[in-house]
Amino acid sequence: MLKTLSYLLITAFVLFTVAACDAGNDEQEETRQQPAQEASTKVDKSTSEDLKSGVEQVLSAVEDLKEANDVKTVKKYGNALRESWDKIEKEVEENYLNYYMNIEHTLYPLIDETQNTKPNSEKISKLSDVTVRKLEAFKEKIGPAAAS
Repeated sequence: MLKTLSYLLITAFVLFTVAACDAGNDEQEETRQQPAQEASTKVDKSTSEDLKSGVEQVLSAVEDLKEANDVKTVKKYGNALRESWDKIEKEVEENYLNYYMNIEHTLYPLIDETQNTKPNSEKISKLSDVTVRKLEAFKEKIGPAAAS
């Protein structure tokens, strides 16, 4: 009887541990695939409009970068991209942390690639496409597009 009880307790413990580990993996997978819902924050309307305008500027800089076809132009647009992101970075980080981390995951490698002596155009194109999708998702999150 004692032996059976021991096996039952061990089995229950193992099943509980496996279930707990599996639940943690699901949460991590969801976080990687799509930013979690952000806690609602009160941001005044002017700040919100500034953020929308800033996101549009970052998107425009990425689109310009995708069209660049020489090293000098790539570096120029890479710098413009960094400057436009720097203007809104703090607000995005403070109010939309998951989106911030998600966007920066591809944005900084993109900016870094533009500063190489021989930028890889294929890598820039792929990073640009992913970054645009992330920025578009963020733009939807913060509301209707600002007047362009």
